[in-house]
Amino acid sequence: MAKYILKYNNLQRGDIILDREDTRESKTIREFTHADYSHARLYANGTVMEANGIGVQSVNPQRILYDSPDDVVVLRCKTITEEQKVQARLFARSEFAKEYSMRGLANTQYCFRLVAEAR
Repeated sequence: MAKYILKYNNLQRGDIILDREDTRESKTIREFTHADYSHARLYANGTVMEANGIGVQSVNPQRILYDSPDDVVVLRCKTITEEQKVQARLFARSEFAKEYSMRGLANTQYCFRLVAEAR
């Protein structure tokens, strides 16, 4: 089965990447939230910051594969300033290595909250 890679050369600092997988967890999140996507990431100068089951980490966008081009969308705010992009990246990096939790526990993070708080 063919896999697709995000055109990371087209990404710009501060871009939000929403995606989904064909897994039970992803389907459950989409069903519960009534959303098309179940995961959020923030592009930060050559790397992608995300919170997943491992915790908050930096991921090489060249290693993210999708089953279909429809499994990912990139959102770009047209009114964000360069300073806001820098601050978003700095915030996301400051969260590095925090544990993953959707319960809102102290010193934890999950993907959508990471991106929302960075923006």
